[in-house]
This record gives sequence, C-alpha cells and structure tokens, in this order.
Amino acid sequence: VENTWLFVVGILLLRSMIPILVEPSLLTTDQSQTDLTADWNTYTNTKYNFTIKYPKKISVSNENWIYTELPFGASGYNINFGIPSSSSIWSIYIWEVENPPNKTVEQIIKETGQQFNDRKETRKNITINDKSALLSTITTDQVQDWTSKIVYIEDRGKAYFIYNGVTEIPEFDSFYSSFRLLN
Repeated sequence: VENTWLFVVGILLLRSMIPILVEPSLLTTDQSQTDLTADWNTYTNTKYNFTIKYPKKISVSNENWIYTELPFGASGYNINFGIPSSSSIWSIYIWEVENPPNKTVEQIIKETGQQFNDRKETRKNITINDKSALLSTITTDQVQDWTSKIVYIEDRGKAYFIYNGVTEIPEFDSFYSSFRLLN
C-alpha cells in the first residue's frame, strides 16, 4: 500500500512538472471567428452554479469529489476536461469557502512552480462576465513550454480555481473567459 501511495504521489508530482504534449491542431478553431467559443460545447453544473464552454474535440473526462491533500489540500469538486486517449488538459477545482483548503490562495500560487529556481510569476486582476477574478501565470526557462495559469474566482461562498494543467494552449484564455455564474 505504501508503494502504491508513493507511485501515485510521484505521478502527480511529475504531472505538475511536465506539460502535456498536445497537438495544437486538435484544439484550433477558425481564428476568423469573432467569438472562438461560438461552436464550442457548454458544460453546466447547477450544484456549483456555473457554466463554461469547451472545444468540441475536448470532453469532460472526469467529474468527482476529491478528498485528498493534492493538489490544493482541499475537499471539493473537481472537473477535468481532456482529449480522448489523453490525460486531462484543463481542470476546475471548487470548494466551499467555509471549508477552505489547508492552504491559502496565496500559498497555492506561491507553491506552483516552486521546483524551478528561475520561477517567474505575474498576477493580473481580470473580469470574467462581470465577475472579478485573479489570473496567476507562472513560467520557467528550465522546462520549455511549461506555463501554469490559474484563474481564481470567489462567489456566494464558493471558490473556483480554473487551471490549465501547465500546458500552454491558446484556447485556454477563451475557455476560462467563457466561465459564467448562474443566477
């Protein structure tokens, strides 16, 4: 059992360090469209009060409650979006504000990419469909194409982390920008 846990933790650590190699053409849509998400699918979650659009070639690959110290030390809902026969590309983590993770948002951002001695971090306050959000982008020169983007939104007692899985795919910006809270 101990070896199994070590294997799982090792895989998760490796996953956080190495970007998924995804053929960009799998996601690319016609760039001439004014709204890249116009022909995307829509995921709706009434329990957690939101919708988000995702490219047709991506599917909802996993929906589950996570009761683990990884990745953020929280119990909450986890939705993964991925390409069939590949691991997840993007994730959304949700938890109740009154039951926060063992780490603050500040700690989560600070720990992302801490394995790199040349870690670079930028933060930007953004608005997504009239809702304030924080976009944290972390990069390194040590691993080519390693870019972590986390969008943090808090609303009505829930915290949402929209995460790119350290894979820089241009459509991620349209993905998180399509996030909408339901009334």
